[in-house]
Amino acid sequence: MKKIFTLLFIGITFSSCSQGVKDNFPSEIKTEKTEKHKRVEGTKVYAKIPSDYKFIENLSRYQKADNLYVQFIESNASNFYQAKPNFSREVIESKGAKIDILKDTKLNDLDAIFGDGPSKKINERKTLLIFGDSEFVVIAVGVYPQNNNEGRNEIIEIFKNLVYHKSFELDPFELANFEFDQSICGFKYAMTATNVFTFNEDGNPESESDFSNSINVGTMPTMSLDKSKEFIKSIIQNAKNSGKKIRATEIKTSKIGDYSASILDTEMEVKNRQGILYVAILNGNESSVFFMGTAFDRKAELLEKYKETVKTIKIK
Repeated sequence: MKKIFTLLFIGITFSSCSQGVKDNFPSEIKTEKTEKHKRVEGTKVYAKIPSDYKFIENLSRYQKADNLYVQFIESNASNFYQAKPNFSREVIESKGAKIDILKDTKLNDLDAIFGDGPSKKINERKTLLIFGDSEFVVIAVGVYPQNNNEGRNEIIEIFKNLVYHKSFELDPFELANFEFDQSICGFKYAMTATNVFTFNEDGNPESESDFSNSINVGTMPTMSLDKSKEFIKSIIQNAKNSGKKIRATEIKTSKIGDYSASILDTEMEVKNRQGILYVAILNGNESSVFFMGTAFDRKAELLEKYKETVKTIKIK
């Protein structure tokens, strides 16, 4: 499960500079679905979103401005109780960051955590609501400008009115903007984290570990080559932060099919075991696709299959 956590938590980063902010979030929330609620695509979450927040499909994000938005990530690859230890004050501060508010709360019958703190970006803050049970986890992240109480309150109101319908039959590929030849690797679909899809050898999410042979394919907004390189660098840094050794960090640019691409092709070491890591971001006109393949046995064979698989990706 750790690989999916690496992808989930990229961007949910707090700064080392804290700022006093009023804790006005309730310790318990009771909500019901109304006609004003709309389902967040790719999730079982229903939200009351102000009309001036526009939905960006490939991010599952409602955005009012570049630095004022709310984003939802739902994962059946993990659950709330696995995610919760990653959001303790001790863990956050061990990474050199600070968080002003961090507390347990409830969303109807679901356990939850609320947090608010400075972002790694200057003059920006983040607030989050994490909730779920033993079968799933949802991470709602709000970004707002520092000292913008109006923007913060808009996000808080969205959080306070969320409804989760566990019985909703969700199409796991609802947000997929791509297709590719799955027969090359022969891997089976295993799990989803909103717009990141995991495939492994037996199609079992429980098989996912630091040493599994698997691929992750994700839907992303269209990016410049520089932005896609930055994203890959964040993957490298998160891997290093979790104790992995990345042998080479050179990110190459290429053309794959009709798409410009940023590529990382490297060896890595995890707990004294050698593996390979192949990452590619393909950039289309309206959206991009992220591919990450790892292998710890049949490494040379699977690396070639990963490269061949990437060549078959078509962005819808």
